[in-house]
Amino acid sequence: MAAPLLDRRVTARRADQVMRASSGAAANYRASNYARSHAEFRSKITAALEEIDESRHWLASLHRHGHATGREAESLLVEVMELARILGASRRTANSNGRRYADRLKPPSPRRRPIPPPFGKHDAADDGEAIDE
Repeated sequence: MAAPLLDRRVTARRADQVMRASSGAAANYRASNYARSHAEFRSKITAALEEIDESRHWLASLHRHGHATGREAESLLVEVMELARILGASRRTANSNGRRYADRLKPPSPRRRPIPPPFGKHDAADDGEAIDE
């Protein structure tokens, strides 16, 4: 669908944006499958969703101005909406799981030990004078 639109000056920029955004969505979705942490997964899914939304914007713009018509354009608009719903649900689930398990994933806080006095034995009650034995 993009090839004929890239040949026309009026539609070339929008068609290029559709291609870039859809490629970005695919790359971020693929990267989310290899995320090293839950936070990275959520970040990549969110980026993919944003790129899908941008693709939808540019496709709708082409369609609205009569440059992308017919069954193929309408099919792409339906598909981009379905992808947005899928990625949106995935993000909501990931965010919900992140909040639910955040406390379990936090590292334990380090134990605080009292700092020993620098020299000799001291009584905590006095002003720091050494205790004679």
